Amino acid sequence: KQHSNHKLDVLAKLGKIVIEWVKQCGRDDNKDEETVENSGGTLVTFGSYKLGVSGPSADIDVLCVVPKHISKDHFFDKLVPVLESTNGVVDLTAVRQAAVPVIKFIFDSVDIDLLYGRIHLAHVTENPDLHDNNIFRGCEEQDVKSLNGSRVTEKIHKMVPNQENFKTTLMCIKLWARNRGIYTNVQGYLGGIGWAILVAKIC
Repeated sequence: KQHSNHKLDVLAKLGKIVIEWVKQCGRDDNKDEETVENSGGTLVTFGSYKLGVSGPSADIDVLCVVPKHISKDHFFDKLVPVLESTNGVVDLTAVRQAAVPVIKFIFDSVDIDLLYGRIHLAHVTENPDLHDNNIFRGCEEQDVKSLNGSRVTEKIHKMVPNQENFKTTLMCIKLWARNRGIYTNVQGYLGGIGWAILVAKIC
C-alpha cells in the first residue's frame, strides 16, 4: 500500500512536469497563447504496473502523450534537461534511436521508463481515448508503436473474465520464468507483455 501510494505521488509530480514542459515548448516555438495554455499533455501507464502485477521495486512503463506540435526533438532536447535538473531524478538515460523513443530514469526511488507518443491533435485531454483507431491518423510508425503499449494492456484487461485469477497466475508465471532465466526479450525470450498475453489466453 505504501509503495503504491508513493508511486502515485511520483507519477503526479511527473505529470505536472510534463504539462509545464509542453507549455514551454509552445512558448519557445512562438505558438499563440491559446495553443500554449490548451495544449495539454498527459501520462498513461501500461505494462505490468497497469495490469497490477508489478512488485514494489519494478519499473513503471509510462507513455507521455503529447499534441501534434511537440516533436521527438522536443522530448529529448528539452524534456531531458528539465528532468535532469529536477530534485530526486537520478541515473537518467535517453535512448533516442530505439524503436520506441524512451527516457529511462529513477525519480524519488521509482524506476521510470518514459515513452514518447504524439497524436495528431492540437489538444490532449487528461484521459484521451487511445483505443479509438482514429487516434492513429497522421501518426508516424514510432508513435503507433508507443501508443500500442497502452492499447494492448487495456485489451488484455477487457478480455480476461476474472481479474484476480489472471493477476495471481501471471505473477506466478513471471516468478517461474525469472527463476529459470527465461524472462527477458533482450535475450530472445518472452518479456512481460508476452507472458501476459499467453496467460490472458489461458484465463
